[in-house]
Amino acid sequence: TLHTPRLRLREWRTADLNALIEIKSDAHNWRFIGDGSPRTAEGAARVLSEFQREWLDHGIGRWAIEERATGELIGDCGIVLSDRGPELAYMIDRSRWGAGFATEAAHAVLVYVFGAFDWPAVFASTHPENIASRRVLDKLGMRLLATAAAGARPESWYELQRRAFAARTGGNGSG
Repeated sequence: TLHTPRLRLREWRTADLNALIEIKSDAHNWRFIGDGSPRTAEGAARVLSEFQREWLDHGIGRWAIEERATGELIGDCGIVLSDRGPELAYMIDRSRWGAGFATEAAHAVLVYVFGAFDWPAVFASTHPENIASRRVLDKLGMRLLATAAAGARPESWYELQRRAFAARTGGNGSG
């Protein structure tokens, strides 16, 4: 479990399914992700199972993001191990957009992973038109590497070097 002033990033529970269905079935949340298709209830159940399996298989994955003030599930954030390397991934429910939750959660994840793993860098990608997500990545100190078509959709690819993150956070990743 990771804690920030406003958030708790925790393991996934079976009881999270209904809240996850609400988040993953909202088309607005998918506007710039994948093919843009929201998940059905059955699809959200598969996502929950996948989130839980990531941790069992790899010792890392995506956390459930819970707003501490309300106890509500508001999204997910964590690391996906892709063929490109460890990739930061997050989704915040649109009812919480604009409040800085994605940046707060992602920073906590980066502090954790750079402390727990010996990765030289963490990557992230976003649709070039997703201005909000690009701002999150900029605030985290991520550097734009390239923008290109990835399949049928354009993608901007970012990188955050361990040493750059340490320099921004006072050397220990906690700032």
